[in-house]
Amino acid sequence: MLSVVRIFFLGLSFLFFTPIALILCLLRPFNPDNLYFFAATWGPVAHRILGFRVVFTNRHIMKESRPCVFVMNHQTNYDLVLGGIIRIKRTVSLGKREILWFPIFGLFYWLSGNILIKREKRSKALKAMEKVNKIIRDKNISILIMPEGTRSKGRSLGKFKKGAFRTAIGAQVPIVPICASSWHQNINLNKWNAGTLHINVLDPISTQGMDTSSINSLTETCREKMEKEIERLNQLRKV
Repeated sequence: MLSVVRIFFLGLSFLFFTPIALILCLLRPFNPDNLYFFAATWGPVAHRILGFRVVFTNRHIMKESRPCVFVMNHQTNYDLVLGGIIRIKRTVSLGKREILWFPIFGLFYWLSGNILIKREKRSKALKAMEKVNKIIRDKNISILIMPEGTRSKGRSLGKFKKGAFRTAIGAQVPIVPICASSWHQNINLNKWNAGTLHINVLDPISTQGMDTSSINSLTETCREKMEKEIERLNQLRKV
């Protein structure tokens, strides 16, 4: 019952803050700070509503390795709340083009400068990645990508798509992995204290001097590091 109440108020908070953020987007369209504003205002509220604790380590790495390509494991729709907790300045995300059709939020997402791609069409996806490279280089903006491409729903880390790594090599910027412990194993929204989620930022993985021949090895190296770290985080005692 408590989980239903929490989800209800989470939805209300989302409906309240999104139009406010959209107004800001209309005043300064495609400014990446719009996304940070939404994360900084809605994120803490959403976090309190859901009632879980976050232990966040090595956050300083996100500020020191800029611009870069952030990669994060993708678990549930609640990852949107995690984005509000992480809050990375001058960073946009990569999302499916279908997001644009979500009422109010789709328009806000687009006007915040996020990149929308149609993934089933490889040629258009590659063109989108070229656009991302230009944004990273020319505007000093980082990008957050969830390379699994779909929610794991509590299962182990899924197979990585190569777009994030192709982008990092093309822009010659580092990959910075962000690892979150399992939502399903550690969070119970029916408890007043819903649990503890551990988030850790790993050391940057350099792409300097790499070319397209290194994409596969870079992808696998990153996935192995993240898989090992997520397993470690899941073993931490819940406090």
